[in-house]
Amino acid sequence: THLPISVDHTKDKIVWTSSDPDVVSVEYETDFEYAMRAKYKVLTDDAVNVKITCTIGKYSATIPIQIDGKKEVTSNDYTYRCKSDGTICITGYTGEASKVTIPNQLDGKNVGEIRGFEENEDLENVEIPKSVTEIAYSTFYDCTNLTSITFEKGSKLEKIGLRAFYGSGITSII
Repeated sequence: THLPISVDHTKDKIVWTSSDPDVVSVEYETDFEYAMRAKYKVLTDDAVNVKITCTIGKYSATIPIQIDGKKEVTSNDYTYRCKSDGTICITGYTGEASKVTIPNQLDGKNVGEIRGFEENEDLENVEIPKSVTEIAYSTFYDCTNLTSITFEKGSKLEKIGLRAFYGSGITSII
């Protein structure tokens, strides 16, 4: 982007701010040449929505940022982390079942994304609930005995990451 022509590089200062500085801080240089590059630092493990604002003289622009939680939670045979949209992402499976029905919810939160099943030789059949909108990169990578995936009727799946099923033995998708 370009700065407005009325911005005076010698007088106008660039200031970056966070809508919640206790959760996300913004680090930047005060020298005008380098101040256009800012870094934000997340100060929590929780999922948050914040706004970062850049002000130059009398002009400002605000950027909304969604940050997914870093803290992993264990529930039954699954690990997950909270996402900034209120859903959760399953990040791992510790069970040994050959037929797995991924839950629609864990701990009262909708499952929106799945990942973390790679190289699981126990898996043969997986049922995916309609709440899942994304199957991430390499989710079922090298699950050589996985032959069947069943999507719940009314599936809201929007995205399948690269190599999500690479190296699996899938012969049936329902």
